[in-house]
Amino acid sequence: MYSAEEWNVKLTDNDFFDIYNQSFNQFQKLWNSNEAIELTEDFVGKYEEYREKNRPQNTFDYRKIQTEKKKFIPNSMQIEILEKLKNTRESGNNRGLVVAATGTGKTYLAAMDVKEFFKNRKNLSFLFIAHREELLDNAIRVFSDILHIEKENFGRIFSGIKEVGHNMIFASVQSLRNCYKDFTSDKFHYIIIDEFHHASAFKL
Repeated sequence: MYSAEEWNVKLTDNDFFDIYNQSFNQFQKLWNSNEAIELTEDFVGKYEEYREKNRPQNTFDYRKIQTEKKKFIPNSMQIEILEKLKNTRESGNNRGLVVAATGTGKTYLAAMDVKEFFKNRKNLSFLFIAHREELLDNAIRVFSDILHIEKENFGRIFSGIKEVGHNMIFASVQSLRNCYKDFTSDKFHYIIIDEFHHASAFKL
């Protein structure tokens, strides 16, 4: 395997239950993250192909193979949330809030839901807002891979860049404050606010 994480924990009495809870919570975080890969027939098949073509000392990276093919498979947590987001839209709601731990693939989830939302629509138009530039850089990479759109086709409003003429824009809160009036109220069909607990400070 390409990577792994191993713990060895021995609990001798009730005083160590805090350690158990910490270990259990970390396991849950990893299990629900994009780092956990479901053992499927496709995985086994790819591994068998790899063993036939490569020497034993090389490492098998299933995620790298899938990424190179631009094929992303949502994990069980993402599948459940994507279905709930779809259902809430079909019920007439136009807002949704996703609460999940750090590292569980919320950016991938957002990109996959945008892809689903615009599947039968033309003129893709969305705004991705975050309060940190590194989150925006990562989001651009993820959206590019999942939507199969070159990064150059995304507009950027951060780091001193102001590309308001695009239909797909990634913006920092700080930079958007200075140019939000350049957009009409119906400019974007889909708006994502990353780390929404900072939204109370989004007053424009």
